[in-house]
Amino acid sequence: MPAQSGFRTAIPPLAYFIVAWIAGLVWPATFPVNELLVAGLVLTGIWVITHWPARRRPFFRTVFFLTGMLTALVWGRIYRQLRQPVFPRVATYEAPHVWGFQAGEVLKSTAAGKRYFVYVYRRDSLPVDEKALLYVADSLIPGQYYTAVSAAGEMVALPRPYYPYAFDYGNYLRHKGVAYRLFVKDPSRIREFNRINRWRHFPYRWRERIKKIFRKYLSADSFRVASALLLGDRRELTYDLREAFVDAGVVHILAISGMHIGILLFFLRALFAPFRFRYKWLYHTLVLGILWFYAWLTGFSPSVLRAVIMFGFFQLAWEGQRDVHGLYILLLSAFVILMIQPLMILDVGFQLSFAAVASIILFFPLLKRLYYPSVKVWRYVVDLTYVSVAAQFGVIPLILYYFHRFSFGFLLSNLLVIPMLTIALGLGFTAIGLILFHLPAGWILALLDKVLEGMLIIIRHVSAWQIGVFKNVWFDGYMMAAWMAALVAIYVWWKKGMRQMPLWAWISMVLAIWLASIPFYKRHYMRSLVLTTYKGKPLLLHREGRRLSVYADTAVPPAIALHYRQQTGTDTAEYHPFPLFFRYDTLRFRLFRDDAVIPSDTFHSDILMLYHSPKIHLDMLLNHAHPQKVIFAGSNSYFIRNHWQQTLNRRRIPFHDLQTAGYLEW
Repeated sequence: MPAQSGFRTAIPPLAYFIVAWIAGLVWPATFPVNELLVAGLVLTGIWVITHWPARRRPFFRTVFFLTGMLTALVWGRIYRQLRQPVFPRVATYEAPHVWGFQAGEVLKSTAAGKRYFVYVYRRDSLPVDEKALLYVADSLIPGQYYTAVSAAGEMVALPRPYYPYAFDYGNYLRHKGVAYRLFVKDPSRIREFNRINRWRHFPYRWRERIKKIFRKYLSADSFRVASALLLGDRRELTYDLREAFVDAGVVHILAISGMHIGILLFFLRALFAPFRFRYKWLYHTLVLGILWFYAWLTGFSPSVLRAVIMFGFFQLAWEGQRDVHGLYILLLSAFVILMIQPLMILDVGFQLSFAAVASIILFFPLLKRLYYPSVKVWRYVVDLTYVSVAAQFGVIPLILYYFHRFSFGFLLSNLLVIPMLTIALGLGFTAIGLILFHLPAGWILALLDKVLEGMLIIIRHVSAWQIGVFKNVWFDGYMMAAWMAALVAIYVWWKKGMRQMPLWAWISMVLAIWLASIPFYKRHYMRSLVLTTYKGKPLLLHREGRRLSVYADTAVPPAIALHYRQQTGTDTAEYHPFPLFFRYDTLRFRLFRDDAVIPSDTFHSDILMLYHSPKIHLDMLLNHAHPQKVIFAGSNSYFIRNHWQQTLNRRRIPFHDLQTAGYLEW
């Protein structure tokens, strides 16, 4: 944050407890809630008892802080487990159901149909409270209540990743509270109720009205960008347009976030400045009310919600002239958001947003020590550059870890695009206000069209130059943790100097070096074997250090080897046909296809793989092979798979279905 914001005092002690509470949310281990409650109550009692002696004695002060942080950690874990959605078990071939649901957020359509998040309140005759992803052929109205009949097999479990390091779409949906997918292929099996949720319906109707007027006055690409910038609707963006923003390093402006809400807050503070001192209550009501109305209009998306809450706290702190550290406001905002939705801590946008703001608060004042001009025009350029650079300190490791690409063109792009973006947002917010009040906005949209076209020309040129664009970068979780630990040590060194660095900062630097060395060791000496399927056929991935061998009987896309290289640092990928017999360490694998026959002699295989529908007697095969595990290796018919499962359950031999349970790794 700029120095004139006034947040210069030490971070309050409550901030440390909030950090510990957030750490409890992301803690991967799961414990019985009853034991956690006992531990939480005991730690809370110790923390309260040590409060009074902590004021006088340093020892009790240390105990008070450590106990308080541990207490917050435990209660964070308890809150996460109590708020964790309970997902129903979905059978492989689910029976027909009658559904009652309310249509929610509209998603981008795919080849499988139009997609919606729906809120299920009744399944058959049972009341439920579940969220699902619905695929339909016809359009639904958000907020409208519907009843639908799903045929057998149209209720499907969330997908699993088919190989390591692939994007786990099922886990992504699970973090959004989605329990399963519904495919209602026949539109005649969906009926409307004469009932509607106006809280969800009116924002959708107003957004569609605004988009209709945008489409009338804006060019095609300007309309797509304006829908994303102002309404948070990125369904209209084409692949080429999005890639241009990514390569130019300005893809973050396509999601309504802190930058957009900050610019809106700047215009609102200027618009209602006459009420600021004389009618302070009216001033705060108008500014905060319009911010929350805009969040409602855009559908309360996570990025808008966290930005509005964060800037709402900043607005109150600024106007109250409270000398509070910016990190404390940031942590308090995160605490409120996570109390509403604990799973948002796992959202990539949430992590990027708060990492960028925290980096700006910490590193912007330090960058100003290097050089800060006295001329106002140059100050604006330097401030914009320093803010962009400071934000990148915190977001680079997250971008490399999640997307494995980065562009240094952000420096040039931000210097040229941010001023035009400010003008575009000002015109866009004004146009939205006029449209909502049924006033003519064509002249403003004509100006907005020119600004957006100019901005797109700059972005496309910077993207075409490929300035410092790095793609398919090897970066794993250890490297991200090393970056964060090193960043803490560098911040302390930059602020206090090497001689005044505390012991914990040196420990942080040593920890960063140790974490950074782990991936290089694993890159040279790691061995793994992955068995999965691709297009219904078995696929084998064998890694030996920096070399990857791919075994398959079908053409395998390069993306599979690419994902391995991004996460593990493998250099080469060799492709071979899938073997019928192979060994890995002490395990012996054998594949049986359609044309396979049982050998006459006794053979031993630790892992049996059954591909398609081999015409063999399974009991006889098990008597010959004596396997430790049986794997259904793809394209197995539903009837034969059920028969195999009954046989294996009777003989107490474990089995694994690659198509429904995902890949296996040794």
